[in-house]
Amino acid sequence: MTDPKPAARETVPARAAIPIRLAAAPSAHGMVVPFVTLAHRDRTRPVWGKLDPTRLRDTLYRKLCQICGDPLTDRVVLYIRPSDYLRGIAVEPGLHPECGLYSKQACPMLFSRRFGDSEALSVANPRRVAAT
Repeated sequence: MTDPKPAARETVPARAAIPIRLAAAPSAHGMVVPFVTLAHRDRTRPVWGKLDPTRLRDTLYRKLCQICGDPLTDRVVLYIRPSDYLRGIAVEPGLHPECGLYSKQACPMLFSRRFGDSEALSVANPRRVAAT
């Protein structure tokens, strides 16, 4: 009798290189702690996946990067869900291009995101999803 095939596991990419812009940023578990992430006591003890409401408000109001906290100028990266794209909104602050690339490589919420069929269709053909 043969062993059943082991379940496929999602591969975790190698640790992302931290860009120069983020070199002085606080880190935890080998990752930069985003500026908007909630932290207790000090910035090296984040509550991953939770946003600090005060920092989030300041980031949106002052047009800061949600990762490094520096002012946004010129080009800005937005990570939005297909459903938010259809609604014409972005629910999170923008990022500098280098902060966006780092986030895409380091953040488990971004690199492991898989869109369902309806979400994929919404980007390819918004009318098709809206009609269903």
